Amino acid sequence: MANRPLTRETRAGVLVSRVLGVMLLGLVLLTMAVPRFSAIPYHRLGAWAAFVVFLTLTVVLTRTERPVEQRLARRLAVPVGVTCAAFAAFVGYASYYVTAWDSRLIQIFVSREHEPVTPLEVAYLSRYPNNAVLFALARQVKSLGGALGLSYGTVFVIVQMICFGITLVGVHHLTVLLSDHAAALMAMVLLTALVGLSPWMAVPYTDIPSLWTPVWAVYCFVRAKRSAPGLPGAVWAAAGGAILALGYSLKVTPAVELVAGALWFLALATRGGSRGAFTTAGARLVAVLVGAVIWLVISGPVVTWLARAPQTIPGVAEPAWNYVADGLRVQVGPNKNEIFGGFDKPVNLATAGRPTDVQTQISKDFIRRELQRRGLVGTLLFEVNKLDFNWGDGMFWAYGEGIDLSRPPVHHGQPFELVQSWNSPRGQLFDGRVAITQGLWWLVLTLVGLGWLRGRVTAESLLLLVSLFGIAAFTLLFQGRSRYLVTYLPLLAVAAVWWWRDFWPSRGGQVWRPTVAPSPDRAPDPDGWRADVNQSSSTSSSASSSCSGPSATASPPSRWPSRPGAPSSALSRCTPSADVMASKSASAAVRSSTTWRGMTSGAEPVLPHGPQKVRRSPQDDQLLPTLSKPPQHISAGQPTLPGTAGTNRPWPEPSRVLLTRQLGRAKSRRLLRARASAGPSRRRPAAAPAPVTPSATRLPAANRSRRRTSARPPRRGCMPSCGEAWPGSPRRRRGS
Repeated sequence: MANRPLTRETRAGVLVSRVLGVMLLGLVLLTMAVPRFSAIPYHRLGAWAAFVVFLTLTVVLTRTERPVEQRLARRLAVPVGVTCAAFAAFVGYASYYVTAWDSRLIQIFVSREHEPVTPLEVAYLSRYPNNAVLFALARQVKSLGGALGLSYGTVFVIVQMICFGITLVGVHHLTVLLSDHAAALMAMVLLTALVGLSPWMAVPYTDIPSLWTPVWAVYCFVRAKRSAPGLPGAVWAAAGGAILALGYSLKVTPAVELVAGALWFLALATRGGSRGAFTTAGARLVAVLVGAVIWLVISGPVVTWLARAPQTIPGVAEPAWNYVADGLRVQVGPNKNEIFGGFDKPVNLATAGRPTDVQTQISKDFIRRELQRRGLVGTLLFEVNKLDFNWGDGMFWAYGEGIDLSRPPVHHGQPFELVQSWNSPRGQLFDGRVAITQGLWWLVLTLVGLGWLRGRVTAESLLLLVSLFGIAAFTLLFQGRSRYLVTYLPLLAVAAVWWWRDFWPSRGGQVWRPTVAPSPDRAPDPDGWRADVNQSSSTSSSASSSCSGPSATASPPSRWPSRPGAPSSALSRCTPSADVMASKSASAAVRSSTTWRGMTSGAEPVLPHGPQKVRRSPQDDQLLPTLSKPPQHISAGQPTLPGTAGTNRPWPEPSRVLLTRQLGRAKSRRLLRARASAGPSRRRPAAAPAPVTPSATRLPAANRSRRRTSARPPRRGCMPSCGEAWPGSPRRRRGS
């Protein structure tokens, strides 16, 4: 990629990525130096020590060889995911407590199914109609618990375990799509440490049920981009839009991902460079919106039927301006700490029960007074403090709603008290747990910032960047608490580990390196098919003699015309033997571990990241039994294929499959593009025009198709005589 000129869009993406990386690292330093404590203050020295320990372990992990091989990581995905989900369910059940805010009101409402509807229930559902999906879910949880003889909290914890398991699957698939299986395991463990062990697993509200929607929507968007034009890409895009519409019905924050996905597809459409790319990206953008609208239209009657909610008062729903007014005010928390932009009681009391337009006017008055009182500089300082308050809380506002900090756990006993000792405010180890979690949260933000600072811009990384930047802007503009970040923690876990793959393949392992460099006047052809035009007649005779013998089988004269510029050699009149094919496969396996650059000056092969070692796979050991010494057919100064000693034929180009296995999909593509731009041209020389004779200008209709068929050139990577493919020859995969 160093030899490839950067386009204007690529330069802009690298600049934006690095600027946001610097800003995120600066935010980490701000939260460490000037913390704005949330509901649960942490011990600063303990949090710093935990961050240093986690950062040291991460550096050691990235500087050594891959911790888990790809084959083993693929097999460990299901056991690790099941273990994480089960452990999260146990932690949620052991930490369950009875809340005293909206989640408790919903539980009380669904428990009074056969009793008269109270005015409080009507007023609440009229003011917050977005909780209709949660009301329907709570109604079904209550019915299922009654049928199974389980409590409401137990069944809701099971539902949250299922949602957390679905999130783990989405994190694994998205990380594999962007990186590899080893990084996917790291992302799953990291998400479990942040969310699976969190007290939010015990709260029956919308945070965990909506956790899986953004990560699965991003996965669908990436699959839509990588799919072929037409129906598959549109289906993936529509599925992502429908998933985000479901998440928006549960919680407002997934709407940020819907806007980010729409902007992403719009950017792909504008920078496609062709009418076909613009049409494809535009069709997928329309599919996203259509999927979201279809889900909202279909789910409305279904949710109403499942919720069986009472008749509400129209025209009194809380407008968005109320949340903007809340986000500009300062409140006092349970520990007498300042809360920047949280739920504000004066705004809520002034607007409750009034028509929506009146509430909007009252909220605008609150906003105007706050802006006039602070001024421009004061408002900017308030937003910085709010950013510090929201993104500096590693517990994500746990036990911060209402009087949750004083609520005792419900379950008692030895297995549960062990979890409550470090996950309940009354536990002896709770302060240490908060400090360790804060250090881990700083580590996650640091890794995300370093990943952006590296400037490795891809379309998928830009989608993650826009999504996380969108949720940060959402918490600044509207009423925000660190609890609103929980839905986007899966994307943060993916963004923290997806770039580790760039360090792993270039470290550890043994690889064969040629000890004899090719001669300066002869460089291996990256195309693998180009022949020397200035070949002497002795070369052709030696090639003919090389194919004569018991190891070569004669073939009839080929009806395909020879390649332009290629000499008339025995390769076009005979079929290679089995040992020649095996030697070519071994040569391709050897060359798949190195990058052949700068060979015109007689230099040794250059590895993708310098002289470091490259990992090998077990399949390469089968193709090349002995890697400690070069193959026997390589002569000093000039590597040639066996059986073609005098034909001046180079080694074939390393297979794209082998390069992908060795270096990863993204790095192999960059390597092939860089080789194509820096090395000799991959295009075949143009065929000389055949002499036109008066008799050949017009053929009978019966002979036209036969003339076109006989002049068809052979497929790429196939022998001109028999149509068989050279082992290790390049084959362009569809869509690559």
